[in-house]
Formats: sequence, structure tokens, C-alpha cells
Amino acid sequence: MKKSIAIIIGLLFAFLVTGCRVAKEPEEMSLFSGEKIVGKDIGIDDITDFYYTVENINYDAYYQRYRFYAEDGKHMFFHETRERKDDYGPCTEDDATLKGTIELTDDQWTGFFDLINGGTVKAREESADAGDDGPWLFLYWTNDKDKYQQFFFDSYGTQNEFVDFCLSLVPQSEKNTSRSGEEDMTPMPFLMVNVGETIFSIDLSNNSSAEEFLDKVNQGGLTVDMYDYGDFEKVGDLPWDLPTNDEEITTVPGDVILYQGNKITIYYDENTWNFTKLGHINATPEEIREAFGGKDDITAEFFVEWTE
Repeated sequence: MKKSIAIIIGLLFAFLVTGCRVAKEPEEMSLFSGEKIVGKDIGIDDITDFYYTVENINYDAYYQRYRFYAEDGKHMFFHETRERKDDYGPCTEDDATLKGTIELTDDQWTGFFDLINGGTVKAREESADAGDDGPWLFLYWTNDKDKYQQFFFDSYGTQNEFVDFCLSLVPQSEKNTSRSGEEDMTPMPFLMVNVGETIFSIDLSNNSSAEEFLDKVNQGGLTVDMYDYGDFEKVGDLPWDLPTNDEEITTVPGDVILYQGNKITIYYDENTWNFTKLGHINATPEEIREAFGGKDDITAEFFVEWTE
């Protein structure tokens, strides 16, 4: 009898020990659950690499990469521009028109960190929509365990400041040098949309629908009253018809879509259907939902701005 009791006590003790070990696993894993915030979970000394990349493989193909990284106790900045004028991509190293690496000062590295401070890092997603130009943003940092690398700025405005900061780091002598030896000063049009008190820029798609839409808006602007439909988009009528380039698309927040040739929709959630993509609003999903989400009607004012 004593021997049986001893065996039972031993089994209970082994079960309790095993249970304690199992209970600890979620606690250890919780350290890397959810998103990470730069400045809170990731410090300036934790950063090893940061990539910003945009690419267009359609007509007038281009590729742009900015990289900030730590190496041998130094902080470095790398930039590369590739262009294939009047041709399709993808661009290769032979298409490089601007490329260089500089060592950053402590103030410049701090300036870089200030711009990404407050941004979030989440688990990488390898399901980017086909045809997307980016930007693709990745941050590598110590104690990451190869999981949290996809970066998101805290706002589109901060993202624009980051690009301006990168351009300021490129030596002036390099900026003025291209493959032809001349700087391209040709004015370029940019499509904009104003909703309430917020103005967004729109990256246009490379198709005849987007080109004609830009031309018509450039002739005097366009105001569209838009209503909510399906809890995922705002819809409004166009005063004219546009050519269509329909294909099956799964939308993401910020997509500007032509439907039936005479309706324009702005998506703040996902939907899959056959229609024409006119472009994408440069803003975070949160900013898109704040401006376009909800049941209320909105008025969108489209206009064109030109570079000097």
C-alpha cells in the first residue's frame, strides 16, 4: 500500500512539473506577440538595417531604394536609382542612373530614427498585390527572431518627410548627374484629392483609363458627391465616360477604382470584382478609413498639381 501511494505521489509531482513548463511557453512567446513600436519596443541602438523600396515595372520603369544600416560601429546610408525611360521593367543594375554610399553623422542617424520613431513593425506579409509599386518597408533589429520586420510609418506625412530626408542625404553633385549628364527639369503632374480638411496624393495606374482621367481633371478639376456602399467603399458618378481596362482585382484601402466606365469608387476595405484600377491614395489604411469610412456621404474634390 505504501509503495502504491509513493508511485501516485511521484506521478502527480511529474504532472505538476510538466504543467508548469507548458504554462511558461505562452509567457515566453508573448514577448513577440502583436506589433512592435519603434521608440518603445525598439530603440535606436537595436536597429541593424532599414529598407525603403519603390518600383514600377510598367512603362517608364523605375526603381528606387534607400537603406540605413549599422556596420562595424558606423552608421551608413545607401541609395540607388534605376530608370528605363520609354520602356518597361523590371530595371536591372545596368539601368542605374544614381548610386552611392555615405557614412552618417550621429545627428543624421538620430534624424533618421526620429522619422521612424512611433512607427510600427509587424510580421512580414508576402501577399502584396500584383502590380503594386510599393513602397516596401522593412526594419531589421536585434532580438527580432526573424519575425517582426515589416515597417509602417505613423502617417503618410511622416513617410513624405522620410523621402525628403533621404534626398537631402544624396550629395548635390550626384543629384545633378544622370546617365545623360543633365538633370531632368520637366514639370510633372500629380493627381490630388481633397476630402473634408485632408488632402491626399494619388499614384496613378499605367493604363489609358488613368491617363484620360488625369487629362479631364486637369481641365478644371472635378467634384464628386460620394455615398457609402457595402461598408467597404464610397461611390460617386462621373460627368463623363472613361475607357475601361477591367480585370479581376482584390482591393485594398486607398484603391481608386473605375466602375462601369462612369462611376468612381474609393475603397476603405477589401472587395474582389472585375473593374479598372485608376490609382492608389498615398495614405495608411487607418488614414483611409478615417477619411472615407462610415455611412456618411462625402464630397471628394480631385485636382492636379505640377512640379516646378
